[in-house]
Amino acid sequence: MGLTSRVPRLLARLGFLLAVLAGAPVAVLPMAMPAAAQSSVKTIALKDGSSVAYREAGSGPRTIILVHGWSFDHRLWDKVIDRFPPGHRVIAYDLRGFGQSSKPASGYDFPGFVSDLAGLMEALRIEKAVLSGHSLGSFFIQDFAARYPEKVEALILTAPQPRTTALQLSDPLKAFVQRLDSLPKQDANGPEWRAFFAQNSPRYFMPENLASGDVERFVAQNVLAHPAALVEGFRVAFEAPALAKDHAGTRLPTLVVYGTHDIVPFPAVRQIATDYTASCVAVIERAGHTPPWEKPDAWLARVTGLIARLGEAGQGACR
Repeated sequence: MGLTSRVPRLLARLGFLLAVLAGAPVAVLPMAMPAAAQSSVKTIALKDGSSVAYREAGSGPRTIILVHGWSFDHRLWDKVIDRFPPGHRVIAYDLRGFGQSSKPASGYDFPGFVSDLAGLMEALRIEKAVLSGHSLGSFFIQDFAARYPEKVEALILTAPQPRTTALQLSDPLKAFVQRLDSLPKQDANGPEWRAFFAQNSPRYFMPENLASGDVERFVAQNVLAHPAALVEGFRVAFEAPALAKDHAGTRLPTLVVYGTHDIVPFPAVRQIATDYTASCVAVIERAGHTPPWEKPDAWLARVTGLIARLGEAGQGACR
C-alpha cells in the first residue's frame, strides 16, 4: 500500500525498546530463485461462486497463510514460501481482484476480504492457521482475527497499520486516490496503468534491494489487478471503521515486522505493539516496505523464531 510520508534513516536508533526474537536458532532452507516456477498455481472455487488462485508449498500439521499487499499477488512471497522448516504447509493466495483470483465489480472491502479468507480456509479444510500479511494484507487479517480468533494461531504483520485506530486520508493520499480514479477503469493492463506502476512500485523497496528485472516483475503482477480493486482496496484501508481496542485478536501471539526504511510511519508500529498484548516488534535493517522480498533471510529468521515457540508458555509471545 502506498503511503507518502518518509521515515528518517535514524528510526532504528530511537529510544523505543524493540523486542527482537530470542531463543535457539531456527533453520530455514536456502533460497533458490526462481523456486516459484517449480510449483503450479492452483484455483479453488468458494461457496459464493468466486475462485481463489493460490500456491502451496510444504506439508505438515501447521498451516501458514501468506497474504500479499496492495497491487501485488501471491508472487510477492516467492523468496520465502519454499523455505519454511519441514512440518509446515504454506499457502500464498491472490486476494479478490488481484492476480489470478476472481475479479468481481465490487466487494473490495475488509468484510469481502475476510469472507474470502474464511471461505478459502473452509475449502482447503484448514481449521486454524498462522496468518502472515503484508501491508494491505496485514490490515485486514487483523479484522479476520477479530471475527474468527479461533481460526488464528498467530499473526505476522509486516509493514502494517493498526486497525484499532481510525485512519484518515491525508491530502497527499487523497491526491493519490484521485490519480488512481483517473486511470482506465476496465483494464489495468494498458499503457497508462503500466506507466503508473513503473513509477510507483519501486517506492515500496530500498533501491539497493532491487535486482535487475525486479520492477518489470512487479509491474507484471500489478497489471493483473482489477482497477476497482486497486482504487477501492487502497481507499478502504484508510476509511474502514476502527476495530475495538480489546477485540479478541489482540490477545493472539503477534509479530510486527518493520523495515528501518519503510514508508509507513513508525508510530503506527508502536501502536500495534501496544494494542496487541502478546506482541513484539522485529526490525529489519536496511529494508523498505517489503522485507519478505528485500531481506528474506532476516524476515524468515524472525517469523520462524516466533512460530517455533508457539505452544510454549506465553503462547509464542516474544521474550
